[in-house]
Amino acid sequence: MYALQLEIDPDNILVAAAHPFMSEQEKQARRITFWVTYYCVRLMQSVVVRSHGIRQITIKSDKIKPAKTIYYDKYNGQIEATATVCHLVAILDAIELVKSHHYTVPQTVSQVIYPSSFEALSFHLNTLRYQLPLHLLCNNFTCPPSVFLDNIANDTSHTRKSTIIETLYDAIMVSMTFNSAKCILYRPQLYLTYFLKLDGPALLDNPKAITILLTAIDESMKSARKITQLNSWLVMNPNWSAHLHFVFSAFSLFEACVICWFLTCRTRSFWFWNGAPFSSASSPAIASPYLTNQMGCSDESSSSLSLSMEERRAIRSELLDAIISLKAIEVSFAMAGPLRECVEAMVVEMAHVEEQILLGVAETEGMLFPGGDACFRSVGIELDNVLIGMKSMAIGDDGEMREKVGEGWAFLGLLGVSIGKGVRWNAFYEDSWARFWSTVR
Repeated sequence: MYALQLEIDPDNILVAAAHPFMSEQEKQARRITFWVTYYCVRLMQSVVVRSHGIRQITIKSDKIKPAKTIYYDKYNGQIEATATVCHLVAILDAIELVKSHHYTVPQTVSQVIYPSSFEALSFHLNTLRYQLPLHLLCNNFTCPPSVFLDNIANDTSHTRKSTIIETLYDAIMVSMTFNSAKCILYRPQLYLTYFLKLDGPALLDNPKAITILLTAIDESMKSARKITQLNSWLVMNPNWSAHLHFVFSAFSLFEACVICWFLTCRTRSFWFWNGAPFSSASSPAIASPYLTNQMGCSDESSSSLSLSMEERRAIRSELLDAIISLKAIEVSFAMAGPLRECVEAMVVEMAHVEEQILLGVAETEGMLFPGGDACFRSVGIELDNVLIGMKSMAIGDDGEMREKVGEGWAFLGLLGVSIGKGVRWNAFYEDSWARFWSTVR
C-alpha cells in the first residue's frame, strides 16, 4: 500500500505529475482500494489478541479523501455518496476507542457508574450516528429490523437484484457494527445490574446511579436485539442470505449475544417493569417509577425494560438463529468457532433460567438460579474450568502433542464473568476484570 502511495490522496500524489490525465474514475479506484485495505486492517486490529503483529501497523487516513459511490435514491435518482466502507472504518475506530477504555480495569464501582471518559465516548458515538446514512442504519426503535430489511428487499425502484443485494449487505454491516459499538460502551455498567444490591451503598438513595444503570439496560437491549433480529431475518430469508456472505458479522453477533444472555440470566429482576414474581418488599421492582420520573417513559411498552416469558423465549430463539449463522461462518472462518461455543452455552443457561422462573424458584446471592450444572452436563458441556479460545496443537517438552487454548478473537470477551459457573473467555484482561467483580460482590 505504501509502495503504491495509496495513503496519499490522488489529488496530491506526486505520481500525478507523471500521470497528469488520471481520470476521476482512476482516482476513485485508488481511494476505494485504500479504504478497503484500511477497513480489513482496522477490523483485524479490533478483534485479534494483543500480541498479534497486525496491531503494530499504523495507517493514517487524514491525507486521503473518502471514497465515493453512486447511490440510487427513489426520490432524487442517482446521487453521489460516501462509500459504505468509509463509514465502517469510522465505526471501527470508535470501537477501538471504547475497547481501549475497557482495558483499564476500574478500582471502584463509582468509576464504572461515572467513568471519566464515558461522556466523550458516548458523544462520539452519537455524533457518528448522525453522520451515517439513514438508509443504512437500523436505529429507529419504531421500525423493527425485519421491516427495515423488508423495505430494502421489496424496493421496486431498484431494477437489478444485484443493487438490492449490495444495499442489503451495506445496511446490515453498518447497522450491526454500529449497534455493537453501543453494546461495548455500556457493557461494564450493564454488569453492575447483577453485582450491585438494591440496598447497597452504591444504589441506596442514589437516583442518579439507578437512572444511569437503567439507561445502560435500555440502550444495551435495544442495540443487541437490533443485531440479533437482523441476523434472524437473514436466517429466515435464505433466498437473500444465500447471496450475502457476512464472515465478519460474527463479532457483532457475539457482542449482541453476550448482552442478551446477561440481561436474561444475570440482571436482577428488580430492574425490570415486571420484576414479579421475584420482587419483594426488600427488593421491589424499580424500573417502573424511575422510568416514569427520570427517563420520561410513561408505560412499559415505551421501553425495552420489560422482560416477560414471551420476550425471554423470543430472545433465546434469536440466539439459536445466531448459532446457525456462526456455524455457517465457521466453515470458512475458524475464528468463529469459539464464539459459537460460548453462545451455545448461553442458550443452555437461558433455557434453564426460563424453567426455574416457571417453577417459581427465587433468586439467590451466588447465582440467579442455582443448580444449573445438571442442565449443562445433560447436553455434554462440562462446567469445571472451561476456557474458550482459539485451539491449536503444540508439542510439549516430552514430545507429546497437546491442545493449547489461545486468546479468542472478539471485539470484547466476557469481561471477567463466566457462563454458568465455569465457561470463561480467554483474553489478557479477563482475570483483572474477574478480580474486580469479586470485590464488588
